[in-house]
Amino acid sequence: MLCVLFAMLVGCTEDSPTQRQDLRDSGVSDTGQADVRASDADRDTATPDASADDISSDASSADADTAEPPTGRTLSDYRRCQSNLDCPVGLGVCVKEVSLSRANAAGETRVAMTDIFVELGEDEGVCSLDCTSSADVCAALSVNGIEADARPHTCQLVTTAEAPYPEVQPAFPFDAQLDSIAQLQGQAFGAICRAPFELAPAVSDAFCERCDGPDSCGDGTSLCWSAKTDAAAQDGESGQCLTPCEGDDTCPMGFACDVTDADGQSYCRPALGTCTACQDRDQDGFGTGQCGTAESPVTPHDCDDLNPQAYYDPDNMDHAFPATCGEQDFNCNGLSDAVEQISASDYPEEHCGGCFDTCAGTLPNGQKFCQQSATPGVGECAAQCETDADGVMLYADCDGDLSNGCEVEANDPSRQFYRDADGDGYGDPNDRVFDCGDTGAPAGYVANADDCDDTSSAAHGGANPPAELCDGLDNDCNGDVDDSPTDAALGLNCADSGYLGACKAGHNVCEGGQIVCAPDILPGEQAETCATPEVDDDCDGSLFNAQPEDHYRYYYDNDGDNYGDGVVLSCSATPPPGTSVNWGDCNDSDPEIRPLRQEICGDQIDNNCSGQTDTVNPIGANNEPESREYAVNAKVWYRDTDGDGYGDPANQVHKCVDPAPGSGWVLNGDDCDVNDSTKTLEQTYYYDGDGDGFIDVNNSISSCGRPGNIKYILPPFGDPQVKKDCHDGESRIHPGAGETCNGRDNDCNGVEDDAAECPIGDGLLSWAGSYSAATNPNHDIGASGNHANEPGGLYSPVCPAGSVWSAARVNYRPDHGNPNGVTPLAWIEPGCQEFQLEKLAAGSFTGDNQYSLKKRSGPINYIGGHSSIYQGGNQTEVFTCAANEAIYRVDIRSSGGLTSQVSFYCRPYRVTNNNGLTAYVFEQESNSGTAQSFGHEWGGYEPQSCGANQVAVGLSTVTSRRNTIDYGNTNVWNILRVRVACADLELPTY
Repeated sequence: MLCVLFAMLVGCTEDSPTQRQDLRDSGVSDTGQADVRASDADRDTATPDASADDISSDASSADADTAEPPTGRTLSDYRRCQSNLDCPVGLGVCVKEVSLSRANAAGETRVAMTDIFVELGEDEGVCSLDCTSSADVCAALSVNGIEADARPHTCQLVTTAEAPYPEVQPAFPFDAQLDSIAQLQGQAFGAICRAPFELAPAVSDAFCERCDGPDSCGDGTSLCWSAKTDAAAQDGESGQCLTPCEGDDTCPMGFACDVTDADGQSYCRPALGTCTACQDRDQDGFGTGQCGTAESPVTPHDCDDLNPQAYYDPDNMDHAFPATCGEQDFNCNGLSDAVEQISASDYPEEHCGGCFDTCAGTLPNGQKFCQQSATPGVGECAAQCETDADGVMLYADCDGDLSNGCEVEANDPSRQFYRDADGDGYGDPNDRVFDCGDTGAPAGYVANADDCDDTSSAAHGGANPPAELCDGLDNDCNGDVDDSPTDAALGLNCADSGYLGACKAGHNVCEGGQIVCAPDILPGEQAETCATPEVDDDCDGSLFNAQPEDHYRYYYDNDGDNYGDGVVLSCSATPPPGTSVNWGDCNDSDPEIRPLRQEICGDQIDNNCSGQTDTVNPIGANNEPESREYAVNAKVWYRDTDGDGYGDPANQVHKCVDPAPGSGWVLNGDDCDVNDSTKTLEQTYYYDGDGDGFIDVNNSISSCGRPGNIKYILPPFGDPQVKKDCHDGESRIHPGAGETCNGRDNDCNGVEDDAAECPIGDGLLSWAGSYSAATNPNHDIGASGNHANEPGGLYSPVCPAGSVWSAARVNYRPDHGNPNGVTPLAWIEPGCQEFQLEKLAAGSFTGDNQYSLKKRSGPINYIGGHSSIYQGGNQTEVFTCAANEAIYRVDIRSSGGLTSQVSFYCRPYRVTNNNGLTAYVFEQESNSGTAQSFGHEWGGYEPQSCGANQVAVGLSTVTSRRNTIDYGNTNVWNILRVRVACADLELPTY
């Protein structure tokens, strides 16, 4: 079965590793899950992990050795490795070195695993984790990868350095050879995580468990072993369970097969005596490794780990006293415990004259007490006899036998004497003897107890105590030392108090039992002053200190850049040569490097002495913000909070290196609203009152984003002149608009109605349609008679196109001797005149943009040709309409077939665009205008008037020479009939 297992794991070849190594690499059983990943194949074997079929076959062949195969992957030893790739998931990393808790004597902080586990080959390690600093890291490991093992990994001590306390104890005292810091830090150690080997079939279930006494491991195969005795634990002894072995190669690395029970069975023992991270054999709480608390896992050193009373505890160095005593070192300080305890002062009751020489308890008429013997540092036990309330001895030990105590009644004060050790004749009241033999005072004793200090003859009481002196003694024994000393030198002036400058001189005082020279002026009580330039006023050793009262502070300026380094104090208001009033020069040998010098990006030089190179936020002289300047070639970046591509002018940085794209910094600080990406620049908006897209350049506001009044708009390209409106109240008036004939400058070119179709300019009128007859077109002047066959003729003059009838010439006889009063009219000639349009001033008519007829300059064109007609005694008169008027009506008076009077009526005309519309209308303004009559008002009245908005353009007359009136046998022409010609007008074309 063993060969089958070997073949499954590594192959049964002559060159295959030993049985122990095969078990270590793959575990005794791989009958559970395979390695988690393909790369987890055993790298120190010839074949990869077994297939499912192999595992099943192997399990079947193992039935004879184990009743129940493992349910998961197990290891019976550390897995070897050469790299992290050799360690499956869950087994950590390839540990080739383990760290030490502190440096060893050679200064090393790590130990190679090949020095710890000699089984490892060159460049080999084990799959684990270093747990020297914390055992908690082992909780993350599992032999079964991401699945937890039935038992966790354990942090185990694998190496220790030399102990800070010598293993072979030298002669006392050797405290000078000890390092208290090393003792406090404990013995250096290293630890790694150990897999739960006890889960492997070849390892006992109780492996490395804690046990108490024989047969306490519970699995029937393990041995309870005591590390303290290095033997099988006996009743009352605790230990660890060890698994059986057949040799070192069957034990895991870090264990040795060298423990044998009474039956000769060998067991795997941990090389350092522990299966955990703590080596504490005597279980006193002090040891090597992680033996302390969770807060302080490493304890001070245990100099004797087999003795629970011996350890180093700097907080309680007397922990073993006075229970122990002897030529030993239970507090691990290199001193004899006996020397530390035997005396009349340290432990007088327990160790008076020697170890365990007790001196305590009552005696007859007294009690035991330890007093100093004649041997320095050693006490002796004596009797302390009873006294009364005043300290007078009532009993005495005259025979020196402590067994009978103070056997003599000592009620005679004359037989009590007091120790006078200083020989001044005055005795110590605390050291008295009784004159047992009544022989007088023994040598060195006196009868009085007036000495308060029996170590100095200069101090005693009594009737004549000495004067108090400055000597550190209570000379007069009044209970006060050096009170009001009487030394003659006290108070006298002295030359040297030990201080400098003005503080050197002083006076004698008593301090600490000595006469010393105390300064009259203490250092710091007064400031340096230029009033005494030769005196160190503040006693600091310099005539000019760091904070002078009236000195000038300058700084050494070696490079002449007006900035220095190193204080120079002077009483002169003028800087001494080679100095400057400015400080902070970080390179006083280069004048181009100084405070306030602009930093230069990329030169790796601290140009402005800010303490940093290539900084963009420099520090000026004396760290004053107002003197700061930025790097000469640094870019200014602005924070773009809202991501609109425009930065916050109040949030800027100067950078020598461009920030990463998309980091929220831009090179402009133009954002007028940093929290709204729709608002970017502060811009000037212009008013567009009529909504035609053209603006009033004189009405603008500045706004961040479009104003609330939406009639304010932005001009294109930011140039308001591009969209300048000449009339912002009318949407049809703006640059580029079509010119219409409305009396306005529609296209804003500075000229009104300059389009070809507008009625402005030198063009002439044309007439619409044909002439229409005036009222009563067939009226015959005269009430009777048919004159059709009478001599005379039809006369019908009409003004040419482009002209209107605005004047008339009338031929008639103004005065005659006609018995009937008839003054006949001979002829009428219309006067035609060309017209143009003239824009009227505002208010001339109702509404705007109106035009009126205006006579053109030049002569009036009279049509008719009557100058050849005989006129007799007649005269010709002329009538002309007023400016802007034309004839529209002609009234006739007639009688007896003769026309006696004609009246002309004129009225003004206008052209209007119908109040802003583009359709123009030619219309009369009113019927009130110029009027004039010719002839005599005689006969019937007949008006001849054109229709509304029409104008007279000519007339038609019928004349005849047939007349009953004879003017000097001369017949004259007379108008028999008049008819007016009227016309409609249309706008002129040009």
